[in-house]
Amino acid sequence: MSEKISFRTYLTWAVLLLLPLAVYPIAIRSTWVSSFDLHGAMEIAAALFALGAAIAILVRFFAIGGVFYLVIGLGFLIAGAEDMVHGVISLERLTIPLSGYEKFIPGTYVAGRAALVLMLIIGAIYAKIRARHLNVKREIFIYGSIALMVGILLTGVAAMLPLPRFIYPGNIISRPVDLIVGMFYLLAIPLYMDLYSKNKEPFHWSLVASLIFGMVAQVYMVHSQQLYDAQFDLSHIFKIASYICPSLGIAIGTIVLYRNQEVATSELNSAKTELEDLTKNLEKKVEERTKELTSSQTAILNMMEDLQKSKDELGESLKKERSSRGVLTSMLDDNNQIRKQLEEKIEELESTQSMLVQSEKMISLGRLVSEMAHEVNNPLMIISARAQLAQMGSLNSKELEKSLGIIETQCYRASDIIQRLLTFSKPPAEGVEKMNINKAIEDAANLLEHQYSLENIKISGSYAEDLPSANINKNQMEEVFVNLMKNAAEAMPEGGDITVSSSLEGNMVKVELKDTGSGIPKDIMNSIFDPFFTTKKDGTGLGLSVCYGIIKAHGGDLKYKSKEGEGTTAIITLPVAEG
Repeated sequence: MSEKISFRTYLTWAVLLLLPLAVYPIAIRSTWVSSFDLHGAMEIAAALFALGAAIAILVRFFAIGGVFYLVIGLGFLIAGAEDMVHGVISLERLTIPLSGYEKFIPGTYVAGRAALVLMLIIGAIYAKIRARHLNVKREIFIYGSIALMVGILLTGVAAMLPLPRFIYPGNIISRPVDLIVGMFYLLAIPLYMDLYSKNKEPFHWSLVASLIFGMVAQVYMVHSQQLYDAQFDLSHIFKIASYICPSLGIAIGTIVLYRNQEVATSELNSAKTELEDLTKNLEKKVEERTKELTSSQTAILNMMEDLQKSKDELGESLKKERSSRGVLTSMLDDNNQIRKQLEEKIEELESTQSMLVQSEKMISLGRLVSEMAHEVNNPLMIISARAQLAQMGSLNSKELEKSLGIIETQCYRASDIIQRLLTFSKPPAEGVEKMNINKAIEDAANLLEHQYSLENIKISGSYAEDLPSANINKNQMEEVFVNLMKNAAEAMPEGGDITVSSSLEGNMVKVELKDTGSGIPKDIMNSIFDPFFTTKKDGTGLGLSVCYGIIKAHGGDLKYKSKEGEGTTAIITLPVAEG
């Protein structure tokens, strides 16, 4: 969506246009005349700046893709090549015999400038009507061929129809061909202003500045009356300025991108710190509340003991006073009063029991918070690892696209985990869809494959083809497989193999996840699904119980079979989706 360009930006562009033109009255009256050598040196300098801009832009194309950058880079490459030929021919001091080639000097100048502005216009139009492409080889072949043909065509025209340096010497407009090229520059400026309004990229701003300087250069060349006069040399100076602008835009854009990445990293670390602080505060409040409720429970127990003593004393009194009716009646009244007190105490006890139940919930919540903080850290570590690979620049386009997809998936996964922490309820019914279970297995394996490869752990799969779909929540099922793979990896500290297979048994989809670890001792096999049961030093004991709850909520079952010293196999069964 286009945004309004600020007045300051328009003012800056206006200054870039009007300030060079302010020299025009002085140049018209000047008697300055330079030489072949100065002209040739300026042309070679312009060629070097143009080729430098072309290299910077093409490097950006190879880094992030985008036909727009390829077209613009090829345009500056053609302009630099034409200016280099122009400069070499113009140098008198060269020992290479160039006699007879002087007639091509005007043609190479016009061909280079015309090719550049045409490629700029093509790039702007392409950016408006087409999206970014990542097929680098194909785009280089297509647009490189177009650029090569444009350069050859324009150079060929210059060779066959050599232009005189000044078609109408003595007139205000002495070079009408340069006037036509200048009109193309004037046409390209609003196109790039519109591109800048859409994304505010420093590179697009620099291209507007480059076109302004290029148009100023054409204005001075149109009014030049003889070789090497003031207008002639000023035209070449502003042409050099137009070649410098894109390189500055690339550099400034890179600095801005780096600063934005630093800000994003800082915000991510801050959010992580806030989450840790929230977890600590919640655990502290749960502990304080538990102490309060424990104290209340002790008081209630003491009251019940006192009540029991009173009841015993009443029984003794009834036995002693049976001989007296009056005394018995009085004691019965007392008994009714005591019964009323007993009912009140029972009500208080029921209220206290309700408070104890709530206390247990708070304790479970504290433990769940600890586990969920661990779960949120998993996608954050994956995001960090993939982002570091991308920043190192060692990924090709396909790998970069895959890493970005994984980062996006883990962001949604972390959001889902936090939502479950806030609600503290059963897994939601929404989000369930028909899906091939192989997809959830492969996504979970992709998340851990790179990390485990560094730990000498190999994940391999054998998935049944044409496996029917099951009704599953993808994020929850992916969480199950990640947890099971993590448990398998922790059982293999020296490395090993994790093998995942899928099959169909009757009307149930079956998944087996087998490791080559140390196995589960027999004496704890019956306790592994119990909430808060763990053999790990820093574990919470919720991993397998959460996985078991998710599978049960999907109408399936989770079992383990293991033999010490030979490994463990987790077996998941899920019902096939109807219809």
